[in-house]
Amino acid sequence: MNHKTNPYGRASVRAGLIIFITGRGLSAVLTFAAFAMAARLLNLPEYGIYAASLALMEIGIAFSSAGLDWVAARTLPDYRVYAGGRATVTMVLRLGIIQAFILMAVGSLVAVKADWIAALLQLQGAEDAFMLTGVLLAVEGIGRLSRDQMLGILMHQTSGQVAQLVCALWYARRIIGVGADF
Repeated sequence: MNHKTNPYGRASVRAGLIIFITGRGLSAVLTFAAFAMAARLLNLPEYGIYAASLALMEIGIAFSSAGLDWVAARTLPDYRVYAGGRATVTMVLRLGIIQAFILMAVGSLVAVKADWIAALLQLQGAEDAFMLTGVLLAVEGIGRLSRDQMLGILMHQTSGQVAQLVCALWYARRIIGVGADF
C-alpha cells in the first residue's frame, strides 16, 4: 500500500491533524463564549448547578466508555487496512451499539436518580437540571462516540469536525436568538 492509498500514511495523518487542530480551535472559542455567556446570565446558585451538571455529564461519559474506546482505537485501524469495508462497518456498528447502550443506561440512571444526586450534592432545586443532564449525557456521549471516537480513528476528522462545528454554531445561534427559526 503506498502513501496515497494508505489511510494512516503521512499525508493522511498530516491532513487529519490540520483539520483536527482547526476544528478543535474553533470549537474551543465557541465553548469559551458559551461559558462566558453562562457566567454572565446565570446567578451564582444557577451557575453552580450548571457546573455540577456539566461535571456529572463528563463523569458519566467517561465511565460509560467501559474501555471500549481503547478497543476501538486498537482494532479499527487494523480492520480498515486489512479486513476491508464490510468487516470494518460491522466492527464499528458492534462497538457503537454496545457503547450507545451503556451511555443510554447511565444517562437513564442519572435521570431517574436526579433527586438522589441533588440531595447527595446538597443542591436544592437541581433535580430538573440533573434529570436533563441524564438525557444530555446519552445524547452528547453518542455524539462524541460517533464524531470523535469512530470518525477520528478511521481518519475522517473532516466529517467529525464539520458536524461538531455545525452543532456548536446552531446552539450558539439559538442561545443568542439570532435566526431562531434556523
